[in-house]
Amino acid sequence: NPLNGKIVCARCGYTFARKAWVTRGIAYWTCKNDGCEGNIKEEVLQKAFITAWNYTVQNRERLLEYWKQMIELTKEGKIDVFVPELMQMVLEMIEVHDLEHFTVCFLDGTKKEILV
Repeated sequence: NPLNGKIVCARCGYTFARKAWVTRGIAYWTCKNDGCEGNIKEEVLQKAFITAWNYTVQNRERLLEYWKQMIELTKEGKIDVFVPELMQMVLEMIEVHDLEHFTVCFLDGTKKEILV
């Protein structure tokens, strides 16, 4: 899974593990630290990535001084669906602050706070 090792708990620093409710067909992520609580649906993390990516594309001109690697990728424009290959090329990690608050961190150092 392209999210493996990239979902990090902002409270304790542990990474999240992917779990699934097979009978419901739902994938979710949970902190590996038993002291942290809550499950985040995989689709919510994917939406956080999409929102952060689209923000980056929308603000491309203003962000150009901060990054060079993503220039060509952002020329392709915004995305409406999760693209695992894109995420693997550009995502450093997603910090989880709580079940609806994330910081998406790109490999070039760009960060975007996301509230879902």
